[in-house]
Amino acid sequence: MTPAEFKCAREMMGLSTAWLAARWGVSNMSVQRWERNRALPKPLDGDVREMLDGFLGRVEEGAARCDGLIEVPRTDAECLGEYPSAYYRRIAALVALRTHGEIVFRGDGL
Repeated sequence: MTPAEFKCAREMMGLSTAWLAARWGVSNMSVQRWERNRALPKPLDGDVREMLDGFLGRVEEGAARCDGLIEVPRTDAECLGEYPSAYYRRIAALVALRTHGEIVFRGDGL
């Protein structure tokens, strides 16, 4: 994965460099270097590819079962999964583009 592919994948999934640094136990600066001009170490490259596969799979699943409303967490504290809230909002945005569903915050009276 090239530095540009890595950055695009990270941004598409709504993941911050700080979140990835914490996940991998490295410095935020290391993640930023990998995005700028350094090759991502093979184990981390594999992790990014796995996360991206899971992300795209969630988009497909969400589109297949969308009933018109797509609930998303407003904050990281509301997340039910292992990823930050931005990750789930990105999935919702892609599902909404495919299905014309309406995105709503979880718990907003629905």
